Amino acid sequence: MLRRQELLDADVIDEQTSQDPIGSLNTDMATKVDGYGAFLAELKTEAAGYDHEIKRLQDRKAHCKTKAERLKANMLDSLQAVGLPKVKGKLFTASLAKNPASVAITNEKALPVEYLIPQPSKPDKTAIKEALKNGTSIPGATLSQSEGVRFR
Repeated sequence: MLRRQELLDADVIDEQTSQDPIGSLNTDMATKVDGYGAFLAELKTEAAGYDHEIKRLQDRKAHCKTKAERLKANMLDSLQAVGLPKVKGKLFTASLAKNPASVAITNEKALPVEYLIPQPSKPDKTAIKEALKNGTSIPGATLSQSEGVRFR
């Protein structure tokens, strides 16, 4: 490792930095914090733009799916109305087909237990947190608080 004089001689650090290394660290950290803050703000703005674009594309996707389903329903109605099970066009063929059988649950409470899928219980973290904050001791749970960096 180079000593202070070697660092000065090699122009790695200047005289003022060598005299006040803690001050230069604070200045360097302040510059670093500013750089991080600016970059984080830029990333946050970019992510918000992506969120907006994702929502816009999801809306377009949903619209296309709805329109496609409506067009298929119109074709089904048309084929059934004219009594044709199959019609060939130049590029496409439309035909009536039976869909797979599906189950409609009319009263879930009346179903026998062997036809129910058991669901695992799930901790209510919000209620547990409130109880722990109010001083209630809950076996298997503790209240912890981590530390993070906030940029303003």
